[in-house]
Amino acid sequence: MARLGMLNVVAAEQHRALGVPAGDNLIGTPFPGYLVLDENGVVVEKRFQQFHRERETGNGLLEAAFGIETSEHGPEVRLDTPLMKGRAYFDSPDYVRAQRLQLVVELALDSGLHTYGEPVPEGFVPLTVEVGLPEYLVQGDPAAPVPKPFRVEGLDEQFYVYEGAVRLVIPVSFLTEDIDLVVPIKVSYQICSDVECWPPANWSFEIPVAAKGLTPPS
Repeated sequence: MARLGMLNVVAAEQHRALGVPAGDNLIGTPFPGYLVLDENGVVVEKRFQQFHRERETGNGLLEAAFGIETSEHGPEVRLDTPLMKGRAYFDSPDYVRAQRLQLVVELALDSGLHTYGEPVPEGFVPLTVEVGLPEYLVQGDPAAPVPKPFRVEGLDEQFYVYEGAVRLVIPVSFLTEDIDLVVPIKVSYQICSDVECWPPANWSFEIPVAAKGLTPPS
């Protein structure tokens, strides 16, 4: 037991030297994650979870870490309006317990239009994504482009806006493993031009995600 403890201490020191986070309750066992290297072998990103059971999907890692859109993912839902087009999907059609899927929401605003980002003055609606079924899954903080500063003539408030193509990636971790789910999602936004604003709107839809389950022992 002392030898095992010594090996864990050595491993923990090596993990810390690499900047790999580890948990105190499992004798320095590192959290699961990935070191992302560039073409020169330099670490450019560290992607580690805060729970030992949580993992990203392979597709999610490729899309989030390298910006590579994979050829296979979950079912798509599309939006087609006179002001904006959109599509949304999970990076995998199925899940297992504690797996982290990426919900991808892509929006394309028509030329000359924008939607608001955070922070937003009172009375205006920022672009947000809400994932339902909190009893079965947990929504993480979205990864989004940085909105650009924008001022409206005649107003003192500072606005921040998205223009053109906007891609949001929302991590979703599952708390169950044996239920096929239909996940409700709501995208809230307000579209404006330089001279007028349309009323706030919602894009509400559902995406099915199947329970993959674990392979039973033979």
